[in-house]
Amino acid sequence: MELEADAFRLTLGRSRERTFYTFTCPDCGSAVRKQAGERIVEALTGAGVRTMRLVGVQPPAVS
Repeated sequence: MELEADAFRLTLGRSRERTFYTFTCPDCGSAVRKQAGERIVEALTGAGVRTMRLVGVQPPAVS
């Protein structure tokens, strides 16, 4: 079964290890999370998959 682009979510992290895509398995309903290399990122963004970029939070400055 082929899933539509809106069934996926791509999360872009600061490193390859923190870049992944998620979807729900249409057969069993389980949440699936897989690492996304450069080619997968290109394919998913090209297909119009929703993308979220992880941003590091800076700790507050100490006075």
